[in-house]
Amino acid sequence: DLVGGTMTVDGVEVMEGMEAVLAYLADTDGAQLEGSQVYVRNARSTPTEFAVDAAGSFAVIPADACCDPLEVGWSGFAAAVDAGFEGVWGNNPPFEVTIDGGAVTSARQIHIP
Repeated sequence: DLVGGTMTVDGVEVMEGMEAVLAYLADTDGAQLEGSQVYVRNARSTPTEFAVDAAGSFAVIPADACCDPLEVGWSGFAAAVDAGFEGVWGNNPPFEVTIDGGAVTSARQIHIP
């Protein structure tokens, strides 16, 4: 919400290696993690709204470029979201979001090949 200065985040925890194996075992009553040792846990049942630090770092990957995120600032980020990520690589891109002191201070698109 550009006007309200808020972002709604559906956060997940991404784990790799032994951390992923142990978390998967705990969540599935002992089942083995198959394939790559990456596990994504969504511990929250509903998204959460946070204030945004507009001076933070906000970056997307342009559709015609690969693969490094381009800094667009809060207003550019909010505009990309409002446009349904038109012109952004991927149609539902994931972001690494940093929350500090209860406010979003960074949201950077993650490149997934």
